[in-house]
Amino acid sequence: MKAAFDLISTGSGFKDAKNHGGGEYTKTVFDYCARRYKGQIHVVTTDDKDIQSFLKNYQNIIIHKCSSSKEYNILLNREGFDVVYCGLIDSQYDNVSFPKKTQFIFTEHGLRGVEVKFDSVFIKTERKKLRNRIKKFLSIIAPRFYLKLKLGFYKREIAITTNYKLVTVSYHSKYAINNFLPEVKDIFVGYSPMKVTANQTDDSLIKRYNLEKGKYILMISASRGEKNCLRGIEAVSQLMKENKIPSDFKVVLTGVTYKKPFKKYSNGKTILLGYIDSMLLETLYKNAFLFLYPSINEGFGYPPLEAMKYHTLVATSAITSIPEVCGDSVLYFNPYDVNEIKNRIMQSFDIDIRERHINQIDERLSYISKKQEEGLAGLYNLIFGDNND
Repeated sequence: MKAAFDLISTGSGFKDAKNHGGGEYTKTVFDYCARRYKGQIHVVTTDDKDIQSFLKNYQNIIIHKCSSSKEYNILLNREGFDVVYCGLIDSQYDNVSFPKKTQFIFTEHGLRGVEVKFDSVFIKTERKKLRNRIKKFLSIIAPRFYLKLKLGFYKREIAITTNYKLVTVSYHSKYAINNFLPEVKDIFVGYSPMKVTANQTDDSLIKRYNLEKGKYILMISASRGEKNCLRGIEAVSQLMKENKIPSDFKVVLTGVTYKKPFKKYSNGKTILLGYIDSMLLETLYKNAFLFLYPSINEGFGYPPLEAMKYHTLVATSAITSIPEVCGDSVLYFNPYDVNEIKNRIMQSFDIDIRERHINQIDERLSYISKKQEEGLAGLYNLIFGDNND
């Protein structure tokens, strides 16, 4: 078995665009396979420093560096891989042609491009307003054309080669693919595994921002429209003005790369942070009173689980894959309704409701952990076959 892992878009890709959740997913899958497989694994990557540093932890690998689709084509034809696995597709497959003998296995994390609606809150959140306004306009006046346009991106992925197998990360995503891309018949579902990075925390870090343990509400990835944090901060802000949240509480938003839409909510109780390192993020998860996650689309949804592992209560959206992953251990709301978000935030202060949900976290994490392990084992077998330990 001559197997290759594509880690190109796990790093900066061919267009120097850092990826996030999908990249961490790919590294975790690679880590599992590299530690289990006794033979050599070929790795296709760029000269990205972060990925090169990550790969230093592994011995039985052969690294191939590519800087363009042209170089990728040359590599595929020269090496004649039996299988190539990619956990995150990006521009690396523009103009790539797979040899017929090479099976391409790839993970599609969801159909966000089709499922997300570009409402006014989404448009306000992101810096690229004109692009999103055009998308909203097209989706309203020409819905069939817009759907065809967005589906074209996913159709190009499955047209890379006829010799492929498709993997996805939740049953929500599987049936979204079945709905919009009925030509895809065989889909393997393996829940996204938890990140391979260590869960290190340092409680002293929150003191930098004058935060107290258990006295702040946390939201993340605030400048991404699909995370819907503008509605979240509006709900928190209204509750603060109405004195329905204790006066010594604060709200923390991370991933704020475009501050303008959040400025109207900025005050001494609002802390806006950019993208932060993993230790600070883990520390914020651990010490939050509530993790508020009003996302309008998730293929799987890591963040609620990342908060739950610290027994932090989560209030989150009741749509897409989130209920499938979180079960009965969180508070749910309609992410498009600010009043419903306010309702769940107030419920988080009810001791009985709070304890009832927190007490269900361990059982839910145990169930999801088992499903994640089954998914990794199944994906390993898909790539290497059943008898390649």
